[in-house]
Amino acid sequence: MSAGLRRINSGSGHRYTIDGQKAIGVTTAIGDGLPKKALVGWAGKRVGEYAVDRLELDAEGHVTADRLVADLRAWNKTRKWPERLQGDLPRVGLAKLLGQVMYAERDEAAVRGTDVHDLAHRLGEGEKVDVPEPLVAHVDAYLAWLDAWDVEVELSEFIVGHRHWNYAGTGDLIATMAGERWLLDIKTSTGVYGETGLQLAAYGNAEFFLADDGSEQPLPQIDRYGVVWVRADGAELVPFDVRPEDFRQFLYCLSTARWVAERDARDAPRPIKGEALRVPATTAGSRT
Repeated sequence: MSAGLRRINSGSGHRYTIDGQKAIGVTTAIGDGLPKKALVGWAGKRVGEYAVDRLELDAEGHVTADRLVADLRAWNKTRKWPERLQGDLPRVGLAKLLGQVMYAERDEAAVRGTDVHDLAHRLGEGEKVDVPEPLVAHVDAYLAWLDAWDVEVELSEFIVGHRHWNYAGTGDLIATMAGERWLLDIKTSTGVYGETGLQLAAYGNAEFFLADDGSEQPLPQIDRYGVVWVRADGAELVPFDVRPEDFRQFLYCLSTARWVAERDARDAPRPIKGEALRVPATTAGSRT
């Protein structure tokens, strides 16, 4: 058995283990355990906008979808979709790809937030880095925010774990500002939402974090929690009032996420859904 907490990167994602056993990630627990009503409306709107933005008028004034199909085909080549979504992309294939648009944008926003934080941190340490053009404004806004608040970084991109509740995650920042120690999450999405409080509660109540030497250390005392909302036009600090009841709510989400994982696992110890039953031979046709 492998001792300790490990974050294992694989492709564009990652997973965690604690002492060799799979641990549920903080964001996975919240995603699987908490309904997100706002996301449903946003998803439908985003797919509609993606399609409408790529519809064009031909010389006779007819609406054509040539650009939409071409863009979906080009995007499809960068993804590892099932065989049924490859090739000429029939109608069902196009519909399935359109259904993935919201996930792609969500994932890109998450990556953008991580990249902005990483690039700004490296620049703050005096390292020379090339910032990709699409991120220049975000990085500049974040650096300006760090200067404006005179931020003293204590921990950055720190991995936390909780053995008793078997969860793990990666926090963005623990820093001191105006004499108070803040646990902060960096967001580059279109808004800041209340469920982030559960994420902050999970990080702040972790049993330990991984130090640079790989040892497990208790988290420092956290005075305040917040989100740094970074946009191309500036950055703002949004405070969160994180209390013990918020951590308890996170644990409810964690329990639901664990149930979902066990329900969907092929080797689940107790599959909740069975196979369809056949009509017993002794009753077949008894109503005729």
